[in-house]
Amino acid sequence: KDYSYYKLTVTDNGCGMKHEEIPKMFGTVLSGTKYGVRQERGKFGLGSKMVLIWSKMSTGLPMTIRSSQGSGKQISLVQLDLDIHSNAPNVHKHEKLPNDHKWRGSQVGVTIGGEFSIYKRYTVNYLREMAVITPYARFEMIFKAEDPSKSFHILHSRRSEIMPPPPSKAKVHPS
Repeated sequence: KDYSYYKLTVTDNGCGMKHEEIPKMFGTVLSGTKYGVRQERGKFGLGSKMVLIWSKMSTGLPMTIRSSQGSGKQISLVQLDLDIHSNAPNVHKHEKLPNDHKWRGSQVGVTIGGEFSIYKRYTVNYLREMAVITPYARFEMIFKAEDPSKSFHILHSRRSEIMPPPPSKAKVHPS
């Protein structure tokens, strides 16, 4: 079997997250926002929580989150996992660090276990599909294997600098 451990890191250059809200955002399942008039970017769905649960089940290791809201703001560093029974974050580290490079955005890292050979094509296809539907984003995947012949690098460069307009109000039940 090809069961191995993998470090998965996702980084963006968005608006960052408030330091005090990070544990609840990542460590509570189904804590999403209510349906509203205006959809907002930066709200979490189930994706990050599912990765956290997969990490907890396969390795027991916590998720690491770094985030900053930009110039003049510190970097939040949070390590947490999920207490599945109480649906609450189990915070291992929650601290503020200097932001000397005025970085803005978020970075989420986990260690997961599994048979990547089974999931490789799904992961590669997902990145390709995301690059098609979000031309203003850059997607990069670097896979480093012990055997260098199994390593690979995929890069889908940003194809547009234009962000789409905010979504307009939609009827809950279109008539």
